[in-house]
Amino acid sequence: MAGAAAAQETVPVQPSAAVTASSPAPSPASSPADALTGLGGALPAEDANLHRTFAELRWLDKVTGRVQTADVPINRRIILGTLQFVVHDCVQRPPEDPPESAAFLDVAEVKPGQPTTAVFKGWMFASSPALSAMQHPVYDLWVLDCKGDTVIPAAPVVTQPSASAPPSSAPASN
Repeated sequence: MAGAAAAQETVPVQPSAAVTASSPAPSPASSPADALTGLGGALPAEDANLHRTFAELRWLDKVTGRVQTADVPINRRIILGTLQFVVHDCVQRPPEDPPESAAFLDVAEVKPGQPTTAVFKGWMFASSPALSAMQHPVYDLWVLDCKGDTVIPAAPVVTQPSASAPPSSAPASN
């Protein structure tokens, strides 16, 4: 883990924010196409959402009362006090649909000498922050918008059964 700390870089934030980014993180297990379904209408069969390269996040430190905003790059581990989080995806509806932005976040708390504790994993919606809120005694975190270039998400990997091994319909005998 010492190598990861040495490779950290600063994320573009307001001057008072102390956020750092480290190595890329794995992608989410759930489908980004499902993120905006049910909030004002179903999505078309194909994923018509705009996948962006940054998520605009805001957080509140409940102890100091400080509110900070940052444009966080997708798939970078971010450190905020004892929290580490990764924004795996940030999607927006197309301009012709009602506005909505959603981000898939994975948040964990890391305290020295203690095991890492999962705090939140799932989609947060800009228009409805209470719909899927992170519960933490010190920090509140919410999504404001998705920004940056539009990217094409990686296609899901689909594995097919091997053609050389035919399916067995008879039970195995011992």
